[in-house]
Amino acid sequence: MRKWIPAVLIVSSYAFAAFAYSRLPDMVSPRWDALMPWVRSGGADAIPPALAAFGIPTLALAMWLLLRSVASPAGERLGRRVFPTWLVSERTGAGAVARFGPTFDIIVAVVVGGVLLFHAVTLGTVLGWPAWTRQAFTVLVGLGIMVLGNIMPRTRPNWVAGLRTKRTLSDPNMWRNTHRWFGALLMLTGIAVVVTGLLAAPYALLTGLIGALVSAITATAVARKRGAAPP
Repeated sequence: MRKWIPAVLIVSSYAFAAFAYSRLPDMVSPRWDALMPWVRSGGADAIPPALAAFGIPTLALAMWLLLRSVASPAGERLGRRVFPTWLVSERTGAGAVARFGPTFDIIVAVVVGGVLLFHAVTLGTVLGWPAWTRQAFTVLVGLGIMVLGNIMPRTRPNWVAGLRTKRTLSDPNMWRNTHRWFGALLMLTGIAVVVTGLLAAPYALLTGLIGALVSAITATAVARKRGAAPP
């Protein structure tokens, strides 16, 4: 049942898009800068209302189908034809994902849910939603990152989710140790995003992006150097 949560979210997002569509202007200029201040918004960036309403839900649908597909035996077979054997093999393919299936379902749900929340709040900037809705969105993003951090140590070597390097995929201990560090650092990143969302919402997504990147690099480096799990 858990694996169908993204489908429910996507259907709900399409329903919201249909509701909002008739309330959108002839050309839509979302306030991207309300969530990403480094992106300039204006009339030159206006897009058709159909794209504004249904584009991101369609992207989320494609992401969900892609993630489910690459985690399947058929996806593994295709991946083994395209990618190097250290990345995709019988050891890291569909069977590996199935070994932590419930955790993978949560990862997919959080990723898809985050994309759809972004869709709702950007449409909200056009529909005149109050500023606190953007704060709520960034806080939810931070909580989602914390959820990912909490479950990262439950993943196993696979070619779909996690920090996939030659070393982590070839050494289960290295995978485990790296993802314990990664999970702990993502928890801290999520807390930072929540705090930033409450104090300076436009910079919360940037905080999350930088934090996730730094967490991945640091976890990989520290696990390689120490070869041991974090305290």
